[in-house]
Amino acid sequence: MDLSIVIPVFNSTKTLYKIYSEIIETCDKTINNYEIIFVDDCSEDDSWLKIKSIAKNDGKVIGITLNKNYGQHNAILCGIRQSQGALILTLDDDLQHPPSEIPLMLKEINKNYDLVYGVPKIERHGLIRNFMSNLIKIFLKYFFGAKFARNISAFCIFRSILKESFKDYNGPNVNIDSLLSMSTQNISSLNVLHNTRKKGRSGYNIIKLINYGTNMITSFSILPLRVASLLGILFSILGIVLLFIVILDFIFNINQSPGFTFLASLITIFSGVQLFSLGVIGEYLGKLYLKNMGYPSYTINEISKKNK
Repeated sequence: MDLSIVIPVFNSTKTLYKIYSEIIETCDKTINNYEIIFVDDCSEDDSWLKIKSIAKNDGKVIGITLNKNYGQHNAILCGIRQSQGALILTLDDDLQHPPSEIPLMLKEINKNYDLVYGVPKIERHGLIRNFMSNLIKIFLKYFFGAKFARNISAFCIFRSILKESFKDYNGPNVNIDSLLSMSTQNISSLNVLHNTRKKGRSGYNIIKLINYGTNMITSFSILPLRVASLLGILFSILGIVLLFIVILDFIFNINQSPGFTFLASLITIFSGVQLFSLGVIGEYLGKLYLKNMGYPSYTINEISKKNK
């Protein structure tokens, strides 16, 4: 198998046939042997029925449905593990990543790269999603040293050997980009078209974007824990300095004013830092707890493909 195309699906009944036909039209001209893996993340519409219909009539298509909604990256991980291709390509189900750009991705990775991201020339998501996406990428680049962070995209292609490094990974918090980053630094990117969403709406709301950002940041590094520690040290030093000021004030009667506003401000700041630090620690502990509880990355409910 030369290429496996993995597509996570959620409530995409309006675009499934279109994306399937565009992939077939493009790949039949350029690739000898390929497969398409649709992973239905427990859609609420009839996406799974359409995937089954496509898979039953085309031997190149494999349909997988999960038994509950695990999330986009969990669905991608499922598709990656089911893939047989020497190269694996992932793209969204909403046609914003045009399949016509697949030959360009293949050409780039054949320059001896392990991982190639297709970076939109102009991102055509909503205003909030664009802002959150760029903010997370900037944060990852400058604070975590992830040089490729600005190029991260759901449209990517990589060599199947990379999946060996996370074949035993299990847990509910999955971030494909962080898993791939553990496997290689031989990464490239190229500009690709990014279409506007013509049908349906994004499954990402502001809460999901915040959760995604938090998961992505804590997946790349333990730096947030170090930041919390440094803040604790910094404000402990500040507290000691203020203690000396209070003692000197008491001894020499320098200041007669009670300073309630100043004291209240300090208490608020210290409380905020403590809660922030506890929140960061809790984020990591929560991940460990869920992993130790044995929560799976996904559970397959059914696999559909053409009988040979």
